[in-house]
Parts: sequence; structure tokens; C-alpha cells
Amino acid sequence: CGNNFKPPKYENLRLYEEDLMILKELNISPKRNPLKLDERYALDSLTLSTDNKKEIDQSELERERNFLKERETYGFFMGGKLISRGSIMSNASGYSGIGGFITHPDFRNKGYGTDLVSYISSIVIKRKNIPFLTVRSDNKIAISLYSKIGFVKIGNVIFMDYKTGSIP
Repeated sequence: CGNNFKPPKYENLRLYEEDLMILKELNISPKRNPLKLDERYALDSLTLSTDNKKEIDQSELERERNFLKERETYGFFMGGKLISRGSIMSNASGYSGIGGFITHPDFRNKGYGTDLVSYISSIVIKRKNIPFLTVRSDNKIAISLYSKIGFVKIGNVIFMDYKTGSIP
């Protein structure tokens, strides 16, 4: 956070910082191509980020269905089970935000994240847009992955979360 920034005093207000990264050059091409997802995969998508001890309530499921309906989302499957997903989040004036990348813990460090980010980036490039993303500034593993693919940091973004619980 900048030295002059003073957050409003609200109960349950959380601030977090993310690095803003833009693709300078696509250094890695995907080895595998994911499948396009739709809202039917909402429950599978939610289980990527929750452990089996936590129950998924109906409002979370509906939010995820809407997320998948509103965004162009791709994923990898293993044995009929979704193991990794990511999305084109937004398009505007020559740029496309990408994000929502997550891989089930049992399948990390096997190249699925690299393939997914590079595949989605290549779609954006084919559409003559430049991919960008934000990533938690303390997520060194993801920053390393994005840098390897060809993303460079161009700034920071401060997010405020007030009682939504949506902090990544």
C-alpha cells in the first residue's frame, strides 16, 4: 500500500495487494489443449479450491454458475474429473484480462497451469488483444509461473473486500 493511503474504518474491511502483469512475449506454447467449460461444471470448479471438509452452499454454487456463464472458461480433466481451470475475464480496447486460474493440489507442478495460462493467452493474442492479469503480490509461485510464460509486472493494484469473503 502507498504511504499516503488510509483505508476507511469499516468492520470486516480487508485490503490486499496484487501485482498487475501484462504479457510481453509468449515464451511457452501449450503442450495440451483444454476443453471449454460452461455452467454445468460449477460444482466441479468449486471443488478445485475447497477441501472436502467444507460444504458448498447454494449461493456459492450459483455464483460459480454465473461466473462460468459470463466468462470464456477452459479446463483440463483427468478421469472425467475437472483438475484445472482458467478464464478470459474481460475484453476492452486491445487488452483482455485473464484469470481465475486454479489447479487441484494433487495435479500441481505437472504443467497444467502453464498449459492453461499459455493456451488462454494464445487465444487472446489470436484475437489481436494483449493478455493481462493480476496476482496476489505474496503468491510467489504464481508470479514465477506467469513470468516464465512471458508476463512482466507493470504495477500494483489495491483491492478492498468488505464482508464478501471473496479474497483470493
